[in-house]
Amino acid sequence: MPGIPDLIDAKAAAARLAISAPEMRLEVIDKCTSTNSVLSERAALGVSHGLVLACDVQSAGRGRRGNRWISSLGGGLT
Repeated sequence: MPGIPDLIDAKAAAARLAISAPEMRLEVIDKCTSTNSVLSERAALGVSHGLVLACDVQSAGRGRRGNRWISSLGGGLT
């Protein structure tokens, strides 16, 4: 995606995940509203168990008790 640098080294992260949890599969995307929403949508479409989703920028995440939060670009791992 133009304007968003690659902050997550997908290849390195996938390699580490393969060692610690070989049944899991990592997908890295540039931007989304909510990783939970994206995973829910994919599950409804039949994506198999074990997908781990990482996103550089999340614009409408939901925390506990329905609290809304946004992860800033390069602000940390949330």
